[in-house]
Amino acid sequence: MSAEAGTAMIEAAELAAGHDGRAELVLRLRYPNGASAELRLDEEAAALALDAAGVTHIDDLTGKPWDILAGHS
Repeated sequence: MSAEAGTAMIEAAELAAGHDGRAELVLRLRYPNGASAELRLDEEAAALALDAAGVTHIDDLTGKPWDILAGHS
């Protein structure tokens, strides 16, 4: 699982309750320099991102570059 230099990888993906009680997709990203970040997507954005990535289960995101969510990875 190698990525282009500078590309953050999806380290973990899980569902969580958003502030409004609706489901959110929470991604933990890891950058090549070791830094990490959290990305939260609401239900609609998560559905579009999973479709663009061509995955049907969030577990399939782990280990992939984060930009797979835009459908051009």
